[in-house]
Amino acid sequence: MVYIIFNFSACMDMHGQVPATTGFWRMDRYTIEKRDREVMEKFRAVVDAKEHVKKIARIRFLGVMLALVCARGIFYRYLSTPVPDSVRYASHSVAVTRSSSQQTDTSVNDQKAVNQQASIEEGPPGPITSSEPVDDGIPPVREKMPQTPSFLRPAPGLKSLEKNTAADPTRLLEPRPGLAGKPASASTAESLSANPHIRIAEIVTCRDVGDRRPVSRQKVFSIGKGENPHVWMDVRSKDTPQTLRHVYYHNGRRYWTVRLDIRHAQTRTWSNISLKHPLEAGQWRVDVLTGKGEILSQTEFTVVF
Repeated sequence: MVYIIFNFSACMDMHGQVPATTGFWRMDRYTIEKRDREVMEKFRAVVDAKEHVKKIARIRFLGVMLALVCARGIFYRYLSTPVPDSVRYASHSVAVTRSSSQQTDTSVNDQKAVNQQASIEEGPPGPITSSEPVDDGIPPVREKMPQTPSFLRPAPGLKSLEKNTAADPTRLLEPRPGLAGKPASASTAESLSANPHIRIAEIVTCRDVGDRRPVSRQKVFSIGKGENPHVWMDVRSKDTPQTLRHVYYHNGRRYWTVRLDIRHAQTRTWSNISLKHPLEAGQWRVDVLTGKGEILSQTEFTVVF
């Protein structure tokens, strides 16, 4: 017993404390720091694992939301039913497709015009002297989407007839193979109608109209490039005033009609439509009709997306 107490006393310093370097009673600092580092590394690993799980969850959530947004955009752009600009907007040169009794909706006065018309007077011996837009005094109307003709019957000189109201008879002519991709000429117009009082000297499809002349004549228009088809005509009339109409057909279905007033013996006039939806791409035809429904001329063009 005395020997043990003596050895214990020998391990103490002068203050009665056991030195830190004495491995018998305490772990050295190296071992303590090593264990502390191991504990900290394990703690950090647990925290990093939890943060990684949260990060993966956030990424998955954002991915699902992005996929839903993209799917919705694709649906509305490619699968929804297109609404023609002619329906969305009203024109100061009022467009007519049926009798005036069907044009009762006048709630689009605040919308911008899409179809436009201009007619100018040209004396037989001299140049153009004036230009003014046509104003019929008829309030703007909202156009209803035209329906496919439900009744067809033959008539002399025409391929087919569209059953229409008595106030607005409209005869339809099926497109001829020789007219596809080619501008109609005066000879083509005369072959469509034998009306001696009015004829279409020239009809052109173009991208725009400048100084009452067609700009960039073409037969193919791109919706993606913002190219809006214009149909320009040079009309010669012996009896004035008269009313002509541009009847637009999309893939054989009646799409839109624009009224054109002819007030002079030689008149340059045009109409245009604004196309923005991919479903509006396809084959287009424009018939030029008189007030009695006679087809004076027609032209065709193609719209791509």
